[in-house]
Amino acid sequence: MKSASGAQFTGTFGYKFNSGGPFIKTLRPGSYERIDEEQYFLLQLNGPATLQSIQDKVRCSVEGTGFGPYTIWQTD
Repeated sequence: MKSASGAQFTGTFGYKFNSGGPFIKTLRPGSYERIDEEQYFLLQLNGPATLQSIQDKVRCSVEGTGFGPYTIWQTD
């Protein structure tokens, strides 16, 4: 592997990504399970998130219908 300037990298190397915030660790029901039109979803995040950040960034979209309404229930 070489750098943008053409220098050869030496030693061990790796990579990782950071989305800048908590990400979804577990989602219920799973991505490939059938859902109901009145479906509830449970998301477990890998770290804390503020209610404000969730309200600002969460979207519910159904293919072919655009964005739909959703309600956020907060637990301790």
